[in-house]
Amino acid sequence: DTVMKRAPREINVFSISAIDLFCSAMGTFMILTFIVLPYYKKQGSNPLLEENKTLITKIESLSQRTITQDSQLDTLKEEIVHLQRTISDLSVLKNELEIQQDSTQKGNADLIMKNVELTSRIDILQKQLAALQVDIAKVEPNSRGKQVSPGDDILSQNTTLKIENDDLQYRLGSLETEYQELLKRNEVLQSEKASFQAKIDSFMGQNANLKGDVDNLNKQVSALRPKDLEIVFVIDTTSSMSDQIEDLKDNIDSIIVVLQRVSRNLRLGIVEYKDHEDRTPVNSFPLSAIPSMRTGSNAPAILASIRLFLSKFEAEPTNRNVDIPEAVELGLAAAIQNEWSRISSNDEDTIQMILIVGDAPAKGPFVEKAFALARDWHDGNPNRVVNTVYVGPIGSAIGTQTFFKTLAQEGGGKYSTAQYKLIGNILDSVLYGL
Repeated sequence: DTVMKRAPREINVFSISAIDLFCSAMGTFMILTFIVLPYYKKQGSNPLLEENKTLITKIESLSQRTITQDSQLDTLKEEIVHLQRTISDLSVLKNELEIQQDSTQKGNADLIMKNVELTSRIDILQKQLAALQVDIAKVEPNSRGKQVSPGDDILSQNTTLKIENDDLQYRLGSLETEYQELLKRNEVLQSEKASFQAKIDSFMGQNANLKGDVDNLNKQVSALRPKDLEIVFVIDTTSSMSDQIEDLKDNIDSIIVVLQRVSRNLRLGIVEYKDHEDRTPVNSFPLSAIPSMRTGSNAPAILASIRLFLSKFEAEPTNRNVDIPEAVELGLAAAIQNEWSRISSNDEDTIQMILIVGDAPAKGPFVEKAFALARDWHDGNPNRVVNTVYVGPIGSAIGTQTFFKTLAQEGGGKYSTAQYKLIGNILDSVLYGL
C-alpha cells in the first residue's frame, strides 16, 4: 500500500510481482549459494540439482515428443493427400472403363441386329432362288416375233438364271464371310469386355483397400491432433501434504504452460479437500478457460486469481483431524459439480479429466461412495476420466494404495505414484490420459 501511494504513476500489479519474485529468487540464490550448496558439497552430493536435472530432462522430452508428433501429423497429412489423388485417378479410370463397357455392349447389340438382318436377307434370297427355279420349269415357247425353238428359249433363260444364281451365291458367300467376321469380332469384344470387367473388379478392390487405408490414416491423424483439455486438480491440503502444496504453488505457471503445449484449448479448475471435521472440508476454484501463456504472451489475469486461491492453502494440523482418512469423496463430488462442456461419447476432440492427488484414503463409510462417483462420472463416456496420484510412502500403506488404484480404475483413468516432485507427477498423469 505504501508503494502504491508514493508512486508517481500507476504501478502494474505484475511489475510488483516481478520485483517480489526477483527478490525472492535472489534470497533463495543466496541461501543455496552460501548455506545449502556448501553443505551438500561437503556431503559429496546435491539431490536438489539432480532432481532439477530430472525435471528439466522430463520437460525437454515432452517438448521433443510434441515436435515429433507435429512431424508425424504433417507426414500423415501428405499421405492422405496422395491417397486422395490416387482415389480420384481411379475414379476417372473407372468412369472411362464404364464408358468403354457401354460402347462394347452397344457394338455387341448392333452386331446381333446386323446378324438378324443378314439371316433375314439370306432367307429372302433363298426364297427368290426357289421361285426362279420354279419359273424355269414352267417356261413356254416365246410367242412374240419370230419362232424360237423351245430348247433355245429354255437354254437362254436357264443361262440367265444361272448367272443370277451365281451372283446370288457370290453375294450369299460374301454375306456368310461378313457374318463370320462379325462373329469373330463379337468374340473379341466379349473377351475385351471380360478383361475390362476384371480390371474394374481389380480397381474396385484397390479402391476399397485405399479407402480403408485412408480411414486408418484419418484415425491416426485424429489421435495425433491436439485435443481440448478440461482438467480439475483435486488436492489433499492436510498437514501431511505440505511439501506437495508448496510445490504446486511454486510451479503452477510451469504446469499451465506445459498443459497448453500438449492441448488445443485449456480449462483448469482446482479443489482442495481436508477432513470432515475441519471448518471448511472443501474449497473450490471453478473450471475456467486459460488464455495462451506461450512465449511472448502476457500472463492472463485469471492466473492472478489462481495464485491467490493457492496462496490460501494451509497444511496445518488441527485437533479435530485425529485419524488418517480424509474427505476424498467430498473433493471428487465438488470437482464433478463444475460446469463441464457437454460432449458426446463419440467426441474425440475433448478430454475431461479429474486428477486426485493425496496420501490418505476416504473414511470407511465413504469409500464406496467415492468409487460410485468416479464410476458414474466415467460411465458411458470414455472421454471423461478420473486419474489418481498417490504421494505417500510406498509399501507402508497398502490399503491406501489400493484405494487410489481402485478409484482410478472405476473412473477409467490412470493410477501413478510419486516418482517425481508434484509437477512431474501431474504432467506424467495428464500426458498419459492424452
